[in-house]
Amino acid sequence: MKNEIIEANDSLWLEQSTTEKEYQIPLNVFPIEIQTIVHDFNKYLNYPIEFTTASILGLTSVTMGNSVELQVYNGWQETAVLFIAMVQGRGHMKSHPMKQIFKPMFEKEAEFVKYFKEDYEDFKKDIQAHKLSLKDNPDSEEPQPPIQKRMSLTKFSPEVLFKIHEQNPKGLIIWNDELKNWFGTFNQYSKNADEQMYCTMFNGGHLQRDTISHGNQYIPKSFVSIIGGIQPTEMVQFINHNTENGLIDRLLFTYPDYLKMPKYPTEEIPNGTILRWQNIYECLYNMFEFTDHESVEVLRYTKEAEELIRNWSDNLTDEANSDSGNIVFQGIVAKGKTIVHRLSMILEALYCACNQSSIGSVGLEAVKGGIVLTDYFIDEALKIRTVAEQSNYKEVDIWFSHLPKKFTSKEAEEVAKKYKLASRKTVFNWLKKDNRIVSVEGEKGNYKKL
Repeated sequence: MKNEIIEANDSLWLEQSTTEKEYQIPLNVFPIEIQTIVHDFNKYLNYPIEFTTASILGLTSVTMGNSVELQVYNGWQETAVLFIAMVQGRGHMKSHPMKQIFKPMFEKEAEFVKYFKEDYEDFKKDIQAHKLSLKDNPDSEEPQPPIQKRMSLTKFSPEVLFKIHEQNPKGLIIWNDELKNWFGTFNQYSKNADEQMYCTMFNGGHLQRDTISHGNQYIPKSFVSIIGGIQPTEMVQFINHNTENGLIDRLLFTYPDYLKMPKYPTEEIPNGTILRWQNIYECLYNMFEFTDHESVEVLRYTKEAEELIRNWSDNLTDEANSDSGNIVFQGIVAKGKTIVHRLSMILEALYCACNQSSIGSVGLEAVKGGIVLTDYFIDEALKIRTVAEQSNYKEVDIWFSHLPKKFTSKEAEEVAKKYKLASRKTVFNWLKKDNRIVSVEGEKGNYKKL
């Protein structure tokens, strides 16, 4: 069945993937098999193209984990860590595609729980046997409890995150239907500590902490990806509180502004589509086995791919330098020049999984796709920042900006009503208290801007 799924006729993939849909993410940089799966989830389940694609990037990221790294050049290695935020209002299918794409991983984690429970029962028996043997052999070593294998986290404290990651050095992904549940727990124990911890995790740095309950906890090389949905207003709040520490520039945003509330699906999704994705995931999982930090597979770019990514990076740097006053753009560009390597590596992994081949280097096709994807995410980050900046204006300022130079109280009311800014009572308070507005002398009910 596996080979049947992967070796499906190319014409079938192409026919299914050419459905005309309005979407913004460059889906065409992915293998044709992935394009087909994403389109099917959209066609039959109304899952937004952007959110299904982002979920695939997130799951591929954690499946690769610390088992592989890309050597950009000597002294600079990148892993596939990604922080992804799917931005949209309520009822726009943010969590559904994520859960569907992550389902094969969740099934593996269910197996891990089953094996852990079996091992723990054996451990309890070993402990009893050890206690009985102490009289004859007092120096015998106490059996160690089993470790539960994990790949994902949803709700946790920083202490728990350290413990689980220490036990699962390959890496983890934090996934959440509502991403605000992730950043809503920041700084419960010390100011700015959590933001700095996640910045370190994004860079794959080492983590160390000392606690009374767990003693010293040390992770030589962290790998924690993040994915979740969030509403625009909550995203604005997050941006306003995390601009200075650089965490916000590390997030990949996808904010499809064309989406409308989806209707109820009319057709069942083909079982073959679900099986194809399960098969691709299984290939990825088997491709990236983790032994220890000393046995990491190191990838390199092909010569053509390296030249292309260097030229793109230099051109982007020139663009940022030419706009030296735009600190926001420069921050986004700086992280984009890192993220492009991660996206290129992930695309190469997906191409190999779809072709059932092993990964050896990162080639030209993957780099072309990585560049196009990075450009998309840079544009999305700028879009989100624009939304955040606009939201910082107060209603009274928006109202004031739409008023003509001279106006009547009735016109002032109509402006507030048109833009849904305030009630009639509030408008009269603004007219009375706003120092930028004065009454026209001798003309009751008439005003002008200073």
